[in-house]
Amino acid sequence: MATSKPIPAWLQPVVLLDLLAARGINALPALQGTALFPGDRPFTGHQLSPQHYDRLLANGHRLWRGDDFCFQLAHQLSGYGIGPLAEALRETACAAAQLTLISRFANLVSPSTALRIHQVEPDDCFLLFGGTYTLTPSPLALRCAIALISRELKRSEKGVRLDAYLREPSPADRNQFQVHVAGRCHFGMPINALRLRKSTPPCRRAPTLRAQVALQQCEALCPIDRSTLTSVQDRLWSTATTLSLSECAQQMGISAATLKRRLQSEKVSFQQISDNLRAERAMIDLLLSGASVEEVGARLNFHDSSNFRRAFKRWTGMTPSDLRAVYRELFSGAN
Repeated sequence: MATSKPIPAWLQPVVLLDLLAARGINALPALQGTALFPGDRPFTGHQLSPQHYDRLLANGHRLWRGDDFCFQLAHQLSGYGIGPLAEALRETACAAAQLTLISRFANLVSPSTALRIHQVEPDDCFLLFGGTYTLTPSPLALRCAIALISRELKRSEKGVRLDAYLREPSPADRNQFQVHVAGRCHFGMPINALRLRKSTPPCRRAPTLRAQVALQQCEALCPIDRSTLTSVQDRLWSTATTLSLSECAQQMGISAATLKRRLQSEKVSFQQISDNLRAERAMIDLLLSGASVEEVGARLNFHDSSNFRRAFKRWTGMTPSDLRAVYRELFSGAN
């Protein structure tokens, strides 16, 4: 399937291999299990799947000497490594507009993660990191993504304030986050997200011709036929009400049986996707809004708050009240 290989192998993978070589590390072992072979270099025209890119990342991390692999890779990727998106971001005047581009062309920034924007206030938004072909991106991929995205956003506006929230426990290289992300990093959190807050209003400048050319090039590097999983995720996230399997299939112009079969081929069920996104929405609402548990449950089409509480505990291992008690202060606007 063409959609199973959305990553241009001559961008991120080449930068990773060059980084290893620059440090005097034999880069060939990094290709093991990635579907890339030494004879294919420089890999022009080859595509990688998210799973193979994650394997390449893991191999590179294993070969690396030191605890700054993700951050050095992000530094190198910032530019040629994200292809024409680098030019589009340079021609974009403010961080908010950059964030939209980063989310739109996620495969050029963080190949194995899906990026979704949740706007809290005009000057306060969350970039949420979800899965693409698997429901949970690897901690290694998340680290690289957060370091790269924070670097790009900080280059556009000096007044940007960033906070990173990661589900993984506090790592041994915690100090590397503080140095390279230059924002507060919170570990052991209920979501994987990057929060962007700023004091300047959104920019209104029209895109330059250079930016328009770069955007067209970005579009050309994005898969035309996206995975069924990603298409379902987009529909469920953008719809205010919860869609059923049959309703989602109808929107996609296919039968419910066909949608179910396609998701099975991608080793995921509609219920898994729905539960994952509903849990994410519920956590955001509980942490960032003053809505009651009953109101949050109703937004997710639970007709009984007790059913919502049970479902939420099944999704997250916590009750809605426990979540608010533990994390509310960290996510408050005053923080």
